[in-house]
Amino acid sequence: MAADHLVCEKGWFKLRSSCYFISKDTSTWEESRQKCIALNSDLVKITHDDEYNFLGNLAKGHHTYIGLSDLQEEGTYRWVADDTIHQIVESWWRKGEPNNHSSGEHCAHYRSPNDGLNDIACDSKFRYICEKPAHLAWNLASVPGEKTPTEK
Repeated sequence: MAADHLVCEKGWFKLRSSCYFISKDTSTWEESRQKCIALNSDLVKITHDDEYNFLGNLAKGHHTYIGLSDLQEEGTYRWVADDTIHQIVESWWRKGEPNNHSSGEHCAHYRSPNDGLNDIACDSKFRYICEKPAHLAWNLASVPGEKTPTEK
């Protein structure tokens, strides 16, 4: 399906086949995740450089939580959206990160302005970015019982 037939609801931003929401409020990492789930989404999972760069622009200079942590196992970062292990992309992380400073940093955030991912204590309060799939644009041709212009 072509991504140009997909749309996002008001207040969400589209890239390819996903929609992204950036909060204005701040929360802990777990509170942020619960707020995303309440929006039928989850904390963002970054899968490619285009998405990483897009999210940096979306963050607009604010520290923002993403859906990455090593809460399950120290040093093994997993995406919460699907529990997959994150193969560390060094260019996405700040130099020397993740470093588990003082043995207390288990949640990842996008550190702005534009200087990469960082591990941080999960009870820090930041903005957050949620992600969910884009949906098909609604049109009259898809409504049962409606005639398309060519059928009238």
